[in-house]
Amino acid sequence: SLILKIAAIAIGIYEILFIFNFMFSLYDLFSKIGIKIPFFRLDFQDKQGQAFVLGMILIVSFLLYPMFKKRKHLDKIPIYDWIILGLGVLSMGYMFFRYPVYMIYYEVNNWDIIFGIIAILVVLEATRRSLGWILPAIVFLFLLYGIQDTGFRWSRIVQYLYLDQGIFGIPFFVMTIYVFSFVFFGAFLLRIGISDYVTEFMISLFGSRSGGPAKAAVVSSGLMGTVSGSSVANVLTTGTFTIPLMKRAGYPAETAGAVEPVASTGGQLMPPIMGAAAFIMAQFLNIPYNRIIIAAILPAVIYYAGVYLFIDLETKRLGLKGLSKDHFTPVSYFIRKLYILLPILIITIALVWGIAPHIAAVSSLGIAIWVAWISRDEIPGNEQFYVVIVLITLFFMFGGMGFAKIAALILLILGLSMIAMGFAGKWVKFNEKLYISLLFIFFVALTKYVG
Repeated sequence: SLILKIAAIAIGIYEILFIFNFMFSLYDLFSKIGIKIPFFRLDFQDKQGQAFVLGMILIVSFLLYPMFKKRKHLDKIPIYDWIILGLGVLSMGYMFFRYPVYMIYYEVNNWDIIFGIIAILVVLEATRRSLGWILPAIVFLFLLYGIQDTGFRWSRIVQYLYLDQGIFGIPFFVMTIYVFSFVFFGAFLLRIGISDYVTEFMISLFGSRSGGPAKAAVVSSGLMGTVSGSSVANVLTTGTFTIPLMKRAGYPAETAGAVEPVASTGGQLMPPIMGAAAFIMAQFLNIPYNRIIIAAILPAVIYYAGVYLFIDLETKRLGLKGLSKDHFTPVSYFIRKLYILLPILIITIALVWGIAPHIAAVSSLGIAIWVAWISRDEIPGNEQFYVVIVLITLFFMFGGMGFAKIAALILLILGLSMIAMGFAGKWVKFNEKLYISLLFIFFVALTKYVG
């Protein structure tokens, strides 16, 4: 389990430092104050980074998924699994160090072919363990076809699969660059309770109406689909609330069990964060992701309108009524907490504006962290006031105005002074939300001023 955690943390560190450009940001920040740290200028080519990420994924795959289904425990990993794992990591390590030289001369040697064959076989085995025989069998048949009928030498096929666009093609590029960013962003939103907020809000809004619990399931699944392209995750987060309520409202168990998966499946169509296929589509067609978002709005609306209409007709057929309002939290509470949806709004605006998807995800994550803190009821302070202040601040600094840097400098000075006074005077505990918001404004202003 320790090795699994190290591999997962290594992937996260790589993504944060290199994919999100934090290394360059740190170098730029220190350079502006006269400190040059060469380590922060370290950079890798895309294929090198993908080889590193795939190496860590292979570690996780061979430790979690046994060769035979009989093995269940992580502490009883057989020696052959360690050997295969080692060969896989070794082939990825060779790719990492060999690729820059290969790009200069574009020639392959015997070691390239040997490690390429190892990499292909290990990736196929990892796929078999995690997904079953069907996909590796299809790949193997196409490999045989490529060797026998296309006229290419098998060494050329290995070269293409290992060093060019095979294993490290567009789908894996999209996974390392975009999918990880949005999975991380969506997972964080789930951790701070945005799924519970959305589901309970929709239940409170629709629950007392005819067919309310089922309609709440449709709307909440659609809203959760904006931040999660995973249908399974959508079902797990919203279904735990809505399915029992649907059964309590009188829906048959099979209907309640069908409504939630159907509604959650549409989450892959719901912009701005859709399924991985949307990002692959943007890469293959070489068009901005915001055009995919705009094109997906109408199909998503039609899909959920159709599901909602079915629920309405089924409710009338069954003659069902809504539940008593006593079962739900008042709608006014959720309206007061409406700012919790700010991260979704910010990432939607950023993506439609044309900002790179992974940069938009990381930027919205900062908003989500701030929202997570000020939304806590046990912390004193009027959060609506601070939401307005922060939004006005962001507007002044990022609204394209000429005095953005001046505003950022003023906010830096004011924010730092008030934070220092607050901590020195021990005022933080009396209005923690104020100082959380001040810290957030301070870091945003610092980013704007030095950038």
